[in-house]
Amino acid sequence: MKSLVTAAFQPVTQVINKYPGLLLKIGENRTRDHIDEFNEIPELRLPQMKKKKKKKDVISDYEQYCCYREMKFKNFLIRSVIEADRCVLMGTDAYVRVEKILQDRFTDEIFISGRVYLQRRSLFSINEPCLFESQDVGISVCANLSTEIQLYRLSQLNEKCFALPLLSKNENSVKDNEEWVLIRFLHSK
Repeated sequence: MKSLVTAAFQPVTQVINKYPGLLLKIGENRTRDHIDEFNEIPELRLPQMKKKKKKKDVISDYEQYCCYREMKFKNFLIRSVIEADRCVLMGTDAYVRVEKILQDRFTDEIFISGRVYLQRRSLFSINEPCLFESQDVGISVCANLSTEIQLYRLSQLNEKCFALPLLSKNENSVKDNEEWVLIRFLHSK
């Protein structure tokens, strides 16, 4: 609103006169931005450093991939090294903790490797006047990470989630398989 006022004379009138045009412009941009975001190719940043191989090392399955720590979209960032930014919703129901962001060296296709949360429950529920659970608005408590790492195509990415550790009163640290509150972002890819 501050940017709508260009002079000290009658600031309320300036805002009222410019507001309808602003709404129209925002509506057009929101539609275009959502379409662009859905088809957006992210910027891959901060490549992970490769460890020097010993002669006896076995060639890994990931040899054909470049590995990155960050994937930046227009409206959000996925980072494989920061707990709060490494959780995503793949497809419609798989909450995944991102382990690596990979790009095929030959086809440039982007993949996300990660471990799936096997247990999921609501953080809260309200019974009156009707049953309403936190999962209905994209807030879930997830725990028990799978041991195997799965590989997903970028096209399977549905939404990014923000992760917060759910600590009990007598806990001070977060362990690998503790409970996490995952909050889906309001925008979707």
